[in-house]
Amino acid sequence: TSFAQYANAMVAYSSGSPREAITQLEKVIAAKPDFAEAYQGLGLAYEAVGEKAKAMELYRQALDLKPGLWLAGAKLGKN
Repeated sequence: TSFAQYANAMVAYSSGSPREAITQLEKVIAAKPDFAEAYQGLGLAYEAVGEKAKAMELYRQALDLKPGLWLAGAKLGKN
């Protein structure tokens, strides 16, 4: 399921493999485009590989889907 794929992707991110997380999270978003946490996770992974502008856009998308996401808001300076 998308939730299991998301969890695996975040494990990859947390284990120091942000590019693997990017690949997995892009698949999650393709299957479930309303999954706000996946956009947030993808933002974190892009930020980890130095793509700050892409990360900021993903945080905005996450907040559009779920305005209460604290981390995405904090990354955008909204908290």
